[in-house]
Amino acid sequence: MLTKRQISILDAIIEEYTQTAEPIGSVLISKKKNLKISPATVRQEMNYLEKENFLFQPFTSAGRIPTTKAWRYFINNLMTDEDIETAEQRFIDEAFDFIDTEKKFFGELTKRLARITKDFSASFINDTDEFLFAGLEELFAQPELNKEENILAAAEIIDQFSDTLKQMPLETKILIGTDVFLGDKDEFSLMLEPFEFRTRRGIFALFGPTRMNYGRNKALLNFIKEKFEII
Repeated sequence: MLTKRQISILDAIIEEYTQTAEPIGSVLISKKKNLKISPATVRQEMNYLEKENFLFQPFTSAGRIPTTKAWRYFINNLMTDEDIETAEQRFIDEAFDFIDTEKKFFGELTKRLARITKDFSASFINDTDEFLFAGLEELFAQPELNKEENILAAAEIIDQFSDTLKQMPLETKILIGTDVFLGDKDEFSLMLEPFEFRTRRGIFALFGPTRMNYGRNKALLNFIKEKFEII
């Protein structure tokens, strides 16, 4: 079991890595205002977290990055919905101008989710068997997609995306790394959020690097679902 200090350090590392995609060092974490821990103590705790497979050092003298185990711990124990910026709310709201044309409406929502999250975004409407997607440019601009092996893995996953969504139960899920259809790659995650829109039922999906901003993504999906409820 992790101590409160170890949890705080892990949370800080995940927050920084989500923003930078770069290995995180002890000096940076020690400067976090809410921690008040010396670099030496942070290094000691990071060594323990690495030993317990929460962190990974990609090469000698580098900082650490979160492992799949760390992301799962974060999602199950630490993740909270983040506040959505007013500009982002307006950007989503503008999609509702197309609400009278269902395909255009969901296409706009899907495209706007991709623009905000920088992840590959998809929506599947069960009743019509309609599959819409956006965000290929955003996804392949992520630093994780600089590696050829990750490009090929992401392309393979996207190629089977529509068939996979059709088989998914309409349940909230966050799949990480090797979960379900993500093969043997740890670099990617998939967020699924079911919705009801008038008489329709379906699911939104966000696919991207494991360091995707889960809290912000979850808040965006909840924001859309709440708007559906008042239509």
